[in-house]
Amino acid sequence: MSRKILAYIIAPYTADTSEGIQANVDYATKLAAKINDAGKGKIWAVCVHPMGHAVNKRMKSKPPESFWYEGDIKLMKHCDVVVVGKGWKSSFGCCDEIDIAQSLGIPVIFHEITVKTTVENIFCWLKKKDKETMT
Repeated sequence: MSRKILAYIIAPYTADTSEGIQANVDYATKLAAKINDAGKGKIWAVCVHPMGHAVNKRMKSKPPESFWYEGDIKLMKHCDVVVVGKGWKSSFGCCDEIDIAQSLGIPVIFHEITVKTTVENIFCWLKKKDKETMT
């Protein structure tokens, strides 16, 4: 079995309306699916948006945002790379996750052009990492 690359998706979640939150969840989920497809079985995108959203809607008491951020960071620490989606500059949570990933030495790949380019950048990182490991 070949090694799977875990790619944590960083994209905005919060919004002023429930429709805005749903749009953010949809965007992050679509980005994850496209990365999984383009990665041809070698990349598994870790997208916490749909899970957190579904669970949060069913909880009797709403925990503070820090509850979700702390769990997200624990998951991110197990990932090989993070992929940053659109809208991150206006999201405190995204900026914080990027800072944490960088402080942990987790490569940060900005999804700015196409999914194909993003996936190519992930594979370039892996190739470089594998070369460093061999020397």
